[in-house]
Amino acid sequence: MQVLSDQALIDWLRAAAPNCKWTASVCTGAGLYGAAGLLEGKAATTHWAFRDNVRAMGVEVVGDRVVWQGNHVSGAGVSAGIDMALSLTDRR
Repeated sequence: MQVLSDQALIDWLRAAAPNCKWTASVCTGAGLYGAAGLLEGKAATTHWAFRDNVRAMGVEVVGDRVVWQGNHVSGAGVSAGIDMALSLTDRR
């Protein structure tokens, strides 16, 4: 994925995340947080075909549709993103 080599985006995520109430990723978006080191030692979910990529970034990848770890929520794929959005709404 070309976006995983976008150092400006990864640096921005790394700088912005500590000031966020929540961070969220859907599908392969977990790779951006992983590349920024924001999921190191944490559990997250991602699209089934991208799990090994995210796992290689030091992330504990699980098969759940939605995973909360601290202030980060991840959704496994596009339809799981709906479940994730509902989960976020519930925590507002």
